[in-house]
Amino acid sequence: MTKKKHWSYVESRKHWVGHFHHKKKTNRRAARRVIATHAECPEENYEFLMARWRTVAFDLEVDYTSDAPLRLGVALEEWLEYVKRYRDIKTMKLYRRTASRLFESMGNILVNQVNLSHTDKFATMLTRKYRVSDQTKVSICKEAKAFFSFLVDREVLDKKPRFPDIQCTKKEMRAYTPEQLFLIRQRINFMVQRSKGSNVFLSAQLRVITMAMHTGMRGGEIRNLLIDNISIEKRCIYLRDNEDWRIKGRREDKPIPINDALLDFLVLDLRHRSPSEVWYLDDGTGRKTYSYACDMAKAIRAHGIAIGMNP
Repeated sequence: MTKKKHWSYVESRKHWVGHFHHKKKTNRRAARRVIATHAECPEENYEFLMARWRTVAFDLEVDYTSDAPLRLGVALEEWLEYVKRYRDIKTMKLYRRTASRLFESMGNILVNQVNLSHTDKFATMLTRKYRVSDQTKVSICKEAKAFFSFLVDREVLDKKPRFPDIQCTKKEMRAYTPEQLFLIRQRINFMVQRSKGSNVFLSAQLRVITMAMHTGMRGGEIRNLLIDNISIEKRCIYLRDNEDWRIKGRREDKPIPINDALLDFLVLDLRHRSPSEVWYLDDGTGRKTYSYACDMAKAIRAHGIAIGMNP
């Protein structure tokens, strides 16, 4: 059976163009939109182009429900294209991993045929082949459920398939007391003053713990905070997305207030910044001091252990 195609390749412009018929304008000419470039798809890949076509079709409110039943490969590509728009690079890597595991365990079946036996096979494969922990298995299954929720939202499925119940021991959240944070900050501040010359990492650690103590900001939020988003005049901090990071929740709607203690620190700190610095945690050249937020946490933890705190 020949697969129905909704696109054509424009040689002069080196891109794939999709053809779309609007739900409410059936007598009008088909709308044309670019769905992929030659660099993204050098050769005709039906599943990739179909996923791109469906993504654009949804935005244009085009009726594509009359097509053949959707297969898992196309659905996964469509989901990843959607995730790419709204999630950061790190999250995208995790979702790509989950998509490849789903396709590997289930094959290119019809999405409306996925049932508990398929999801159980998927969860079993994670343990037997990849030997992931129960906690990691729970995280991957949660991402897989997000994929099927996406299909339900797009009205491709009526309901999500069931997943097996995975039992795992949840670690209790551990937090430093205000007194412990004060001692850690005191140690870092002492080391900054005693260090010979400028120590980029110690300065960044002092900024991290000071900002966290007075605002309660997450590690990722502090790491991706721009200097321009700190307003001394209005005494507030604005959270904004950037190219490789997205804010969790809706924290960008309300600015974070700056109290008196933090204001004094920021006024002194920002006064000595060079014009080339862009980030709150800048290494002096316009780049972030830490590659990952967990590296910041490890540095703070090391100071706590040095003082004698239980890690």
